[in-house]
Amino acid sequence: METEQTTPEKVLPSTVTKLKRGDDEVYIIGTAHVSQQSVEDVKNTIDIVDPDTILVELCDARYEAITQKDRWKNMDIFKVIKEGKGMLLISSLLLSSFQKKMGDKLGVQPGAEMIEASNIAKETNKELVLGDRDVQVTLKRVWRGLGFFEKLKMSSSMLFSVFMPEEVDEAQLEKMKEGDVLTDLLEDV
Repeated sequence: METEQTTPEKVLPSTVTKLKRGDDEVYIIGTAHVSQQSVEDVKNTIDIVDPDTILVELCDARYEAITQKDRWKNMDIFKVIKEGKGMLLISSLLLSSFQKKMGDKLGVQPGAEMIEASNIAKETNKELVLGDRDVQVTLKRVWRGLGFFEKLKMSSSMLFSVFMPEEVDEAQLEKMKEGDVLTDLLEDV
């Protein structure tokens, strides 16, 4: 069995988990969407590992949203409401607004680590795989699983998060990468 040699400049970031199955190796990078350190972890890991394929945890809709900033200008609001997706749109806008506010405070564009990974894939002619289910499916499942008061609490928390100053620094973001933040947040609801 071959052992992996690492030199000081080839040490993977602590946020990386390596999985091996047969001859296949998968490197999972724990990130925060508004963390400059996450962008650096993505760059360093791809540089060290030199993978054939780069997978980002995005669905097509979210990939388009972070790579095509003016996409919303072409959105047919009436169609969205007619399709019963109005609440999903509002939720997405509130979450995006919160992430943007945090990103502005920390000087990092939300999703910068995923943008960096997709840019590296393009620049190096590596296969880019979008590996997440549609965000609308996820939001619908979460929403359906909540009771009336939980929905009210979650909606008001999201709404107030846009207007209330949230003091989060880079150290707190790095701590959040250690656990499943979404699960923790939903347990609080």
